[in-house]
Amino acid sequence: LAGHQDNGTQLKNASNVWTNANGGDGMNCQIDQTNSNYMYAGVQYGKIVRSSNAFSSGFGSTTISDNISGIPKGAWLTPYVLDPNNQSVIVAGYADVYKTTNRGNSWTKISTNLTGSSTNYLRSIAVSAVSGNLIYAATFYGIWKSANGGTTWYSVKNGLPSSSAITGICLHPTDSSIAWLTYSG
Repeated sequence: LAGHQDNGTQLKNASNVWTNANGGDGMNCQIDQTNSNYMYAGVQYGKIVRSSNAFSSGFGSTTISDNISGIPKGAWLTPYVLDPNNQSVIVAGYADVYKTTNRGNSWTKISTNLTGSSTNYLRSIAVSAVSGNLIYAATFYGIWKSANGGTTWYSVKNGLPSSSAITGICLHPTDSSIAWLTYSG
């Protein structure tokens, strides 16, 4: 499953044939590793679509981001990830962090004014495979960490480069004390 900006989202089936799965500007995609019938396709500015039938038809798709109270707008490429510990849990970053425990049927805001502005959007999200309570969220120039599932957040930017934009977060699969960041430039 792959998003293609300006060209929707395509799915490569078992016969090695690519088919259209979702329209719009295709962005980041996720496939549930415990039930591959559940697939998620991102569209610009934070729209997230869930399919419960592996995008096998135009039916069965639901825009789960519409279930977020107030339907927030996100970055052009809004980050969201499935919790590696529980694939029914999705964490998404807009100006704040939102979490669902039921594949997007309902969402809870788990941060408050994290970025300091409703138009300063999060660009990267990561959830630890060691514990789903360990979450990182970043804008281009700020990064925050929660060790308790989003109840409290604190900045972990001190000592990191400040002249380049953060472009990604990767967490060590077995050591919760190790995280890697990528930067532009």
